[in-house]
This record gives sequence, C-alpha cells and structure tokens, in this order.
Amino acid sequence: MKLKSKIFNFVLMLIVLIGGSAFRVYAQSGLQMSVSGYIRDVNSNVPIPGVEVLIFNLKQESGIRVYKGTSGANGFYKVRFLDAGEYQFSINNPGIGIIHIESIVQGGEVGNPYSFEITEGVNTTLNIFLGENNFPYIKVDTSEYSGEINFTMLYMNRQIERRSKLSSTPVISKECEGLTWLFKTEETEVPDDVLLSYPPPKDAIDFGVFKIQYNFLPYGYSCENEKCKFSNLRLEVDTCILIHSVNFYMEKYKFAKDCAECFRKCTLDHENFHADSYFSIACEEWINFLNKLDSIHCCEGKDCTDKFYEYYLEFRTNISNKSNKQHKDVLDDQDKECEDKCLKGCGNSEENHEDGN
Repeated sequence: MKLKSKIFNFVLMLIVLIGGSAFRVYAQSGLQMSVSGYIRDVNSNVPIPGVEVLIFNLKQESGIRVYKGTSGANGFYKVRFLDAGEYQFSINNPGIGIIHIESIVQGGEVGNPYSFEITEGVNTTLNIFLGENNFPYIKVDTSEYSGEINFTMLYMNRQIERRSKLSSTPVISKECEGLTWLFKTEETEVPDDVLLSYPPPKDAIDFGVFKIQYNFLPYGYSCENEKCKFSNLRLEVDTCILIHSVNFYMEKYKFAKDCAECFRKCTLDHENFHADSYFSIACEEWINFLNKLDSIHCCEGKDCTDKFYEYYLEFRTNISNKSNKQHKDVLDDQDKECEDKCLKGCGNSEENHEDGN
C-alpha cells in the first residue's frame, strides 16, 4: 500500500508540474505550434547550415510579426510559438543575403508559393531545397497525407557572370539609391514541361512570365539614440523573361504554327511591357522603404530587424500589386486586341483556344 501511495503521489506531482508549466506557457495565447524542417542543397542533398528562415504572421492586429529560425550543422531549423493562422516565409542565406523570387504572369489568379496555413494543434514541416540555375525557378510539393511541404528554389547568380564577362546576353543595369536592377534583354526559352510560375495561374495562359529575383545583400544595423541605424543597404534585383516554345503553343492549344507564333509574340509584348515599366515602380517603392527605416525606434533587448523585415515585405508586395494593376489598366485590353488579331488567321483555332483555357 505504501508503494502504491508513493506512485500515486509521484504521478499527481508530475501532473501538477506539467499542468503548471503548460499553463504558464499557453495561458494567454492558447495552443501554439511550430514550423520545422531541413535546408539542403537541391543537387547533392547536403545540409546547408546557417540559413535563416523568416516566418511572417500576416494577421496580427499590431502589424506583421516576424519569427526566425536558423539551420544547424545538419540543416535542421525550427521556429516555435506560432499561433494558428496565415503565414508567409522568406529565406536569408548569410553568404548571399535574403533571396526572394516572384512571378508576374499573363492574367488570371496567381497563388503565392511562400504562403502556408498553420492549423490549430498541428505542427508544420517545411523542407527547403536551394541551388543555382540559369533562370529563377520555384516548385512546391505538398504531401496529400502528411501535409509536409517541400519547397525548391533555384536562383540565378548572374552577378558572377557579369563581373567575369562570361555572359554573352545583353544586360541592362540601372541604379537607385542602393538598388541595382539587372535585366536580361533576351528572353529565355524553357522546356515545355517546366511550369513558368508556381503555383500555376488559374484561368490564364501559361505562355510567358516576367521573373523577379530579389537579392538583399548582408547589411549592418545598430541602435543609436533609440533609433535603428542601418548601414550598407544594397538590393540587387535580377529580372528576365521566360517563355515557352512555339511547339508548346501548338501542342497544348492545338494552334497552327503561324497562329502559335502570333500568340507567342503577343506574350513577349506583354512581358516586355512589365520589363519597361518595372524600374520606375521599384525605384519609387525602394525610396519609400528607405524613408520608413528612418522611423524605426529601438530599445534595449529589441531587435531592429523585425520592423525592417515588415517594411521589406511591404516593399515587394507593393511592387507586385502595382505591376499586376497594369493588367486591368493597360494590358488586358492590349492582350485582347493582339490575340484577336492572331485568331483571325487561325481558322477554327478560336474554339481550341477557349478549350485550352
């Protein structure tokens, strides 16, 4: 009886301790979850240590909140204490900087490959695979059963090519207060089985895309007189136009060759419009971003980077919103006029075109 009593008291004490600990952690905010996974090289599967994963909570009443986790020697990272809700993530590789790839596509609704949702009581697994490529590329695979997310990002490293003068492709370079814009002036034709944007656009033709790669280089910051002071702020923006072959148009949409060539030219005109208008939008938003940084207050124990990341997310979002607004203001009518001209020479291809969408 004494033994049973001791066991009962021990179990009771353990329950009290666990219950007390849980109460202290979760009393105010309810159940909290985590996001974790491995960061590896996409080709060799070798772990990549020291990469910071930034998790943005988009539904905070007080503004966007940033959570961080860094991969260890085995490539594993974990971000804790997350409430249920909608999130986005970014990747900060100390050797390269913050890397972010976006797509502006021809019409339709485009999903955000960096978005995910945390549900109550469920921890999220987000594995990240990184590597280099001759054009920016993103792919997302989500397990139907486990919900595990495998995110692949292939980024350009054309800065090295430009400096070593190995690239034969003409590049436009423009500067704006620490922002450097590099635009590859010749389009890149991609294989027919490559998705130009991920997730693919809904109710839209996946013919071509204007790709944007942001490389926010490592920077410094300090807290002086209760104000955050940032130094060496440099953002390199690499852009290019990706497009499918004439054969892609012919096979997927059953176009005759001359009709496929016509639609392909309409796509190039569309994407070049984005390329021509991009820098003025980016420069304006970049200056707005720099002005916002001047207003960030800091105090002992507070990290200056929280507001920095929030404003950087707004910078990218504003550029995307303004570029997509051009569809409604200018490009929708321009696209319809161009495509109508193509269809006049396509015989019964108009019916096929509608079936393809």
